[in-house]
Amino acid sequence: MRFILLAISVSILIASTVVHAGNLAATTNSTNNTALEIVYENHKGEQGRVVIDDEAMIRAENEKNNAHYLLIDPDEPSLWMIDMGRQQRVDGHSILFTGKAAPHSVLPIGPGPEVVGRPTIEYEIRDLNDNYCSKMYIMPLDGDEDERLLIMQQFLSQLAINPAGVLPILGPLAAGLVSPCVRAELDAMPPLAKVGIPVMRINNKGKRAFIVTDIRERPPLKTCLTTLPEHYKSMTAGQAAMQTLKRTIFGNDSRKKNRVSLDDCP
Repeated sequence: MRFILLAISVSILIASTVVHAGNLAATTNSTNNTALEIVYENHKGEQGRVVIDDEAMIRAENEKNNAHYLLIDPDEPSLWMIDMGRQQRVDGHSILFTGKAAPHSVLPIGPGPEVVGRPTIEYEIRDLNDNYCSKMYIMPLDGDEDERLLIMQQFLSQLAINPAGVLPILGPLAAGLVSPCVRAELDAMPPLAKVGIPVMRINNKGKRAFIVTDIRERPPLKTCLTTLPEHYKSMTAGQAAMQTLKRTIFGNDSRKKNRVSLDDCP
């Protein structure tokens, strides 16, 4: 369960890739020998980063968690959660790319506020019961953006959520693992990606759920930080969910206790 929530959260957060107006011209043709680092802030004020390198997998991580990060390949498409503490890699493909959209509504409201100096379009997301879920602010892409933003747009356009991928044994009951609003927000990503990329989200309580705070060029990450650790145990999302369930019930945890730096090779 922790995996699907992390994968869902980061999938939404990675959607927040946007270039600051002042940096747009500088980054448009700067893809050689550099990576694009997007810094975001979540609802708790915690920072995370997404690093996009057109020669490697996309890497996403949050500063709070010192042992987990995500690796994304938009071409497959694939998403893996890497657990450095337990030396595991969990395949999220069955959750994020094998389903069909549930009923939901995406309602265009009109021009939104500027975010990091760029205009936005405001959309309202409603779930299958027509309950209001959130406001999503989209930065339109006109095709002349940094090609690495288009990589993110490609990833978002392929999301196809399948809750049964977490615990296949549940069958149709697996839909209850994801709240209707979270499901609606994820199912809204492919149509919204046709317009552009989300840069801010306000939840149904009026609180900001994420916003991009900075974007910058940086040297490419070390190869070991953007490739799958082959020596880690490979698990399906279902196996990881059962492992978490057993730990919850029986209380045993084989995780390494020492802190792990996300800048260290796995």
